[in-house]
Amino acid sequence: MPNPLPALLLLLTACAQAQPGVQVFQPNPLYEVPIIYESPGDSMDFAHFREGIKVMDPPSETGVHGPGGYLLVWEDRLQGGMRVVTRGDGERLKDHAIVGPSDFGPFHAPFRSADGKRGVMVTHEWPCALVCVVTSYYVEE
Repeated sequence: MPNPLPALLLLLTACAQAQPGVQVFQPNPLYEVPIIYESPGDSMDFAHFREGIKVMDPPSETGVHGPGGYLLVWEDRLQGGMRVVTRGDGERLKDHAIVGPSDFGPFHAPFRSADGKRGVMVTHEWPCALVCVVTSYYVEE
């Protein structure tokens, strides 16, 4: 009986493929969903607000030491396949928005707005079957 090993090695060599050398970043399709706004003007205003944000490094540059003095100006909610952006209602930054009880946040990142005001972006993420994230943008009074 002939030895099948050479034929198997030849077949394996022909079928084997090398791993790709460069990994290309692929955006998560779950985050690429249409955004719902309350009005067409909100769409332009939010885009302008986001373009003007300058993240502060180190974070202490903004002077965020606790709640008070910062008002909610925008809220971006993503849950599953739906993303809704609304204007803030002027709610003040609270203690729970800075220090969270779990590993899922809230996380905060200080920034300066286009008009030079100090601000803080607070992101809450919670475990669910879908992508569940709320990002709130607070700007000083």
